[in-house]
Amino acid sequence: MSLPKLTDASIVADQSEMVGASIVQALADPSVSPLFWPADRLDRGSAWFGHIPFAHWIVWATRPQLFVELGTHAGISYTAFCQAICRLNLGTRCFAIDTWEGDEHAGHYDNATFTDWKQFHDQRFLSFSTLLRSRFDDAIDRFEDGSIDLLHIDGLHTYEAVKHDFESWKPKLSDRAVVLFHDTNEREQDFGVWKLWAELSVQYPSFEFLHSHGLGVLCVGHQVPKQLRDLCASQAPDQVQAVRTAVEVVGKRWQLDAAERELRAALNARDAHIVELNRVRSSEAEELSAAVNAADARSESLASEVEKLKASLTTIVEKREAVDQAKQNEEAKFANVVVEVNRLTGLVRASEQMAHDAVVQRDAILSSTTWRVTRPLRNIAAQIPVATKQKVRKAAKIAYWAATPWKMKQRVRFLQERRRAAKPVLSARRTSNEYALYDGTSIVEATSANYAQWIAENEVQAPKVSIDPSMGVDSVLTVSFLIAATGISHISELVRTVDSVRRQPFSHWEILIGLTVDVDSRARGVLKQLSDSDERIRCIESSGDDKAGVIAELTNVASNVFIAMLDAGDVLSNVALSEVAATLLDDPTVDVIYGDEDVLSLLGQRDQPFFKPSWSPDLLYAFNYFGRLTLLRRTLVMEAGGVSVDMGAAVEWDLNLRITTHTEAVKRVPKVLCHRSIQSDRDRPRPGSANALVHQSAIKKFWATQGIEASVETQVDGTQRSTWDVAEPPLVSIIIPTKNRHDLLQMCVDGILNNTDYTNWELVIVDTGSTERETLASCRQCVGKPLPKVQATTQQVHAIPCCRPFVCDRMDRLRRPKQSFMRHVNHRLGRIVVK
Repeated sequence: MSLPKLTDASIVADQSEMVGASIVQALADPSVSPLFWPADRLDRGSAWFGHIPFAHWIVWATRPQLFVELGTHAGISYTAFCQAICRLNLGTRCFAIDTWEGDEHAGHYDNATFTDWKQFHDQRFLSFSTLLRSRFDDAIDRFEDGSIDLLHIDGLHTYEAVKHDFESWKPKLSDRAVVLFHDTNEREQDFGVWKLWAELSVQYPSFEFLHSHGLGVLCVGHQVPKQLRDLCASQAPDQVQAVRTAVEVVGKRWQLDAAERELRAALNARDAHIVELNRVRSSEAEELSAAVNAADARSESLASEVEKLKASLTTIVEKREAVDQAKQNEEAKFANVVVEVNRLTGLVRASEQMAHDAVVQRDAILSSTTWRVTRPLRNIAAQIPVATKQKVRKAAKIAYWAATPWKMKQRVRFLQERRRAAKPVLSARRTSNEYALYDGTSIVEATSANYAQWIAENEVQAPKVSIDPSMGVDSVLTVSFLIAATGISHISELVRTVDSVRRQPFSHWEILIGLTVDVDSRARGVLKQLSDSDERIRCIESSGDDKAGVIAELTNVASNVFIAMLDAGDVLSNVALSEVAATLLDDPTVDVIYGDEDVLSLLGQRDQPFFKPSWSPDLLYAFNYFGRLTLLRRTLVMEAGGVSVDMGAAVEWDLNLRITTHTEAVKRVPKVLCHRSIQSDRDRPRPGSANALVHQSAIKKFWATQGIEASVETQVDGTQRSTWDVAEPPLVSIIIPTKNRHDLLQMCVDGILNNTDYTNWELVIVDTGSTERETLASCRQCVGKPLPKVQATTQQVHAIPCCRPFVCDRMDRLRRPKQSFMRHVNHRLGRIVVK
């Protein structure tokens, strides 16, 4: 006979039936029902509400002949034990022992507490319960040795006091006695129950509940009931946790019930107060009405005069209201004027900054070699009609496409992708009249359509950084943000900066705000509100005169792993610390972390993005390109000598220069982590300004530590150019690859020969297959051409034929052993590439 085949469905059905049967059996178990018995006396404050279900259960489990409680206070716990005794109809004798005067932990109280409790007690439990108003030691002799089955110790909670209570009452315990200790999980102040419990729990079978300050169950007797032995024998962590969780969840019911009663009592008191106020108001109204009637009766002869006075008073009131209204209108106008002045001031500043940037860009273009070299071409191009230029460009493009048909698929694919990418941007322009503004919580759009598209593709559509808290990131990523509150013109900017930090997903940070004497009382009031609302925000009085001095003091106070400097108006992106945390998880040894940044316009729009390179020492020598947001490991800061108090506006650049001489563990986060204020110069001050001089001093000081005496000049773009004398200038080979177009070759060669001040160089012309006679003749002429600025015999001009296309990486074969540097110059574009 073959056995029936079991299917997965039948197995699942059998398991479901078994689980259902287990649940029904568990709910029907009489040992569970005491946990759900109702509770009483929930209208008094107590830390014992969470243990009421267990009090019911332990009375059911132990069924004591004699129960004693040391420390009853308002009677919350005692009521729970007595209720269970009444419900089970036991013959238990109960005693509550307390002075009802309070102590250092429960607080001291008057006789009203005992009077209220005694009235409640005598109405319900007087037949089997007695209140002993005395000290614990004075009541010991009233009980025989070995008589107490259940003892609850909840008096003074110091280690010495609770140990004394246990040892004093231990001889009174029976051979089936159980002792309960409250507050075993409370370690504040000088509570010591936890310490005694740690000693006793290894001597006797025990079980501890951790909720509601903790409750310890100690089986002192040798014949405790089986239910208590089973409870204390629980060793499996999941079983212990299951018991604790079940009792805690049931106990929360009475905690919530007590809270609800307290709220209802407060509401009833409020309603009663309202009723009383209404009564008083009604009474006063009646009295006032009676007084008015009496006054009217006594003043009939003066009625006409009263009417005149009323009319006069009405006129005065109307005039006063008109004056008040006019005053409010003037104040409103003045406020609008102030707002408009501030707006116009901001626009002026922004316009000045834009004008400065335009001048910087213009000067940079006009002073470039490319601009000077291409001047003849621009003169020629200016004389060609626009229509002709367009036709020439189209003809050249068609000719080039016809000459390179193998690239046609790539071109078609590129045009299709560009058309698809342009559609969302064009659609956004048609459906919205303005870009989204900064609302204090998010920034989603930019003033530039190109930047807006970049944001949409790289930030909005990018997956969010998600980090599991179990990875322990908070132990690695702890940041102290340092803000120097010097010369704050608008406190709202600083509040906006603080709010952006508070929105970060990680809580292990602090904000240290250094206050100088020039911070006014209004700003101090706002900052005090911030610090009072969040203990991680601290305002520190600083003796520093400027930003450098304040930051130096804050660095000494900071206690976290990393420090980061912020200015009022800087706004962190919502994922800034998430991105930093992901970087640290990838490489916890990183010492310096920096990210990209952009600028918030006056309207709160994102603009002027600065996408930074990876770690570049040479760029750091030009300006502090780390910018915002930059995190520095604090131990490394102190190792590098801390913050220099004499660096003024260049304090961050000076610190970054010195730190990077101690570590190469520098990493860039390729995300925009900070939106800076439009008023910030981003550590690129205007030439000739005071800040420019400070930055020059900072880089000079750094080069001096490297043994270099440098001259520093602030460029038009705000960067610092450092130069110094070289004892033995290395040979520089200038390589010009060319093919035909002798006019461009001649222009490039003349520019080098006539405008080069460097002495130790040579010019190498690589002909990659010229066929024009003019080009071949120019090469021969260049070789023999005199050098107008000859200052050393090493200056030479060579022409080398090459039978294949020019590739930069293959030109190393031209380098002779004496050469140190090579420069490749493209004769068509005038662009110089250094190798």
